[in-house]
Amino acid sequence: MTDPPHTERRRAVPLPLVIALVLATAAIAVVVLWLRGPSAQCPVPRADVVLDPGHGGEEPGAANPAFGIVERDLNLDTANRTAALLRDRGLIVALTREDNVTGMSTWQRGRIANACNARVFVSVHHNSVSDPVPNHVLTLYADASDIPFAQAMEDAMAASLATGNIYDGGLRQLRNGGMIAAKMPAALVEPVFLSNPEEAARLAAPDGARRQQIAAAIAAGITGWLEDHGGIASPVPASPVAR
Repeated sequence: MTDPPHTERRRAVPLPLVIALVLATAAIAVVVLWLRGPSAQCPVPRADVVLDPGHGGEEPGAANPAFGIVERDLNLDTANRTAALLRDRGLIVALTREDNVTGMSTWQRGRIANACNARVFVSVHHNSVSDPVPNHVLTLYADASDIPFAQAMEDAMAASLATGNIYDGGLRQLRNGGMIAAKMPAALVEPVFLSNPEEAARLAAPDGARRQQIAAAIAAGITGWLEDHGGIASPVPASPVAR
């Protein structure tokens, strides 16, 4: 007589562990989707330069209520002024947002630059701190490969804006999603401090002279870089690059 075959019983996975695994998987999926965001589209068929007016939508950025200025508004106005100057040089320019209602993640902004096959990506901001005294020019970069472009932007802005009590603040690293996502040279510029009362008064002036000066400095950095790296004119790419 032979012994009956041995049947191994499988141990049941505890229900709480199953629930925890499902929730963890769902959370990871949500994070991945959030980082990737919706597919990016270029506002124009292609662009040499993509300007990103920082903040927007429900993100106003910094503000100086005493002078009635909000960073979200300043960024868009400065970006539009910069775009006009670049277009006068024959460059094709796209903005990541064209109104103050639109909001998006920083990652999405960099992906728009990729969809445009842009040669450079510049995110336009205005600085602010709790201390009303500081006012200096600052440029941020995400990766070491972007340092040459960031330095070119800083040099151009400092040459025009670093006068009197305003100094050259140099470069700093910031792992910003837009600059990380962008496949081309990228920089985030902080030309001046809106928290400084004297600067805030200049930014709020109805004639817009200070904003135009800042836009001219940003445009000078971009055109100077492009002239040194292939010239202002660029060939039309075969097809857009989506990311």
